[in-house]
Amino acid sequence: MTIHTQDAPKSGRRILHAALGRRLHRAAHMPSLRGEPKSGHPLPLYRLTEHGLAQDVPLAHARRIGWQYPVIGGDLPGLASLRRTAGGLRYASLIEGPLAQRLLDAALLAEQNLAKHEAEFQPRRLQIPSLQAELLWMYRPRGGSLFVSLSEARQAPELALETLRPIVTRASKRLKASRKR
Repeated sequence: MTIHTQDAPKSGRRILHAALGRRLHRAAHMPSLRGEPKSGHPLPLYRLTEHGLAQDVPLAHARRIGWQYPVIGGDLPGLASLRRTAGGLRYASLIEGPLAQRLLDAALLAEQNLAKHEAEFQPRRLQIPSLQAELLWMYRPRGGSLFVSLSEARQAPELALETLRPIVTRASKRLKASRKR
């Protein structure tokens, strides 16, 4: 398998490090900034809206909205986000907790499971806000992308590479059930 990462924005790491540097005084309250934190290779961050989800080819409607950099080396992993704005790339957030750990676990799972694959994959992050779904998207340029759901961390299910449809169906059912309560 070949994993090709997309080229990150040239100014991305500089923007990220400057923003995190301004937050180091809060390191006592931010476990991912304790110790010797380092930023990993960023993943492009995509969002799929409810309108895009309803289309015949939903993934064609996913839009890149920024980049997420894994923050490792601290007490806990984190995900630092940069978002595209009209004024350029801006620091958006630092996420800690189960989602960050789950993304690292999913990346390892994808690497292990796709090692014997001859296809080329590009790792991406995909958000589907209308379904409260977070995914690692192993994009395959010639079709047949695979996904790892990151949203189910509360129940700690076994991670599995799968196609988008079952993930969307489960997320939709879960969301409808929670709205009925």
